[in-house]
Amino acid sequence: MNREVSSMKPRVVVILGMHRSGTSVLSAGLEALGVEFGENLIPPRPDNPKGYWEDARLVAFNDRVLSLCGFSSGDVGLSSRRVLGVERFEEIVQQAMALLTELLAGKALLGIKDPRMPRLMPIWQAAFDALGLWVDYVIAARHPLSVAESLAARDHLSREKSLMLWYEHSCRSMQWALHKGAVVVDYDRLLALPRQELGRIGHRLSLPVDESACARFVGDVLDVELRHSSHDASALAAAAGSFQALLEVHEALQQLAVDRFDIEGWKGLEREFSRAMPLLEYVGELDRQLWQSASSHNESMTRFSEQVADLAMSCTAQRQLNDGLRDRLLEAGARIEQNERAMRELSRRLSACREELASAQRNLAEMDNLLRRTQVDRDDTHARLLAILDSRFWRFTKPLRNLSRLFGSETGCP
Repeated sequence: MNREVSSMKPRVVVILGMHRSGTSVLSAGLEALGVEFGENLIPPRPDNPKGYWEDARLVAFNDRVLSLCGFSSGDVGLSSRRVLGVERFEEIVQQAMALLTELLAGKALLGIKDPRMPRLMPIWQAAFDALGLWVDYVIAARHPLSVAESLAARDHLSREKSLMLWYEHSCRSMQWALHKGAVVVDYDRLLALPRQELGRIGHRLSLPVDESACARFVGDVLDVELRHSSHDASALAAAAGSFQALLEVHEALQQLAVDRFDIEGWKGLEREFSRAMPLLEYVGELDRQLWQSASSHNESMTRFSEQVADLAMSCTAQRQLNDGLRDRLLEAGARIEQNERAMRELSRRLSACREELASAQRNLAEMDNLLRRTQVDRDDTHARLLAILDSRFWRFTKPLRNLSRLFGSETGCP
């Protein structure tokens, strides 16, 4: 049944759903129906090449609120009680109102989409009500196993955790939106029957269907590669990590996606979700503790690896230093050996010089003895000569010696 639209109030279409459940493709389809998502959108990425249709300011705001609650988008067990009890709740609502006013500027029909929103609806619903907005809700539904496989590929989440997150986000979406006439859109049906599903959404939300815009959506956005997996209900029942409440919520969403589900049937599912919430909170707390422990362990391992790398570098440097020292020691040893050979040669030459010196000293001593003997002989001869000169015979024969010299000079004889 379609809703009557109030022309007096600003109108917002809110897309709710679990991460990786087709909210981006659904937003692109709503854009073809005239819903405006703004210009400040998160750009496409390899895991979502067609785009996100998420305003960067909205995502940053929701991440900040989650952080104030002590959570991240991938944590299980965020209760409404914790969101309502967040510090400065009223101030956060005022900030949400200011952001909505900014997003609404110049737009006739605003679309806001962020998979973080189902668990933060206590804040957003308070902001919607305070601003007096006309709000329509569209819930994206996708098979839990397909979501789990997508999260495993992108974020390496376990199937068990992904299924719990799917259950929590789906129940939160239904809790806030079903009694407000939410339209549930199945991801696989949207890919298989895009024009039929856009017509259904347009009828339920009283939005005109532009055939050319729908054709662009089908031609430019939809792609068979968007369906990476396909599962049925029996596969979910047999899957590890599945549980009965999950099966029932999935079946309810499948019925809602073809407008066959009695809203009264949700009350029992909601009671079951309320009973399961304390367990989800406990599991989430254990998961966060395990994550913190693993993160701490990883940090320790990173530091240890860095220390090992530093030690390896130090060992390499020490080996290089040792190699250099060994080379220098070898060079020093070679020089020492060379010096020792030179010293041995010098020692040999010194010994030879000493022998030559000793021989020269002996010769000198012999010459000194000879000199002394010669001196003695000279002195003895001199003494005898003096004795002769002093003798009478020498004096008496002096005239004869003179005649002999004279005679010798006249005859020329000596």
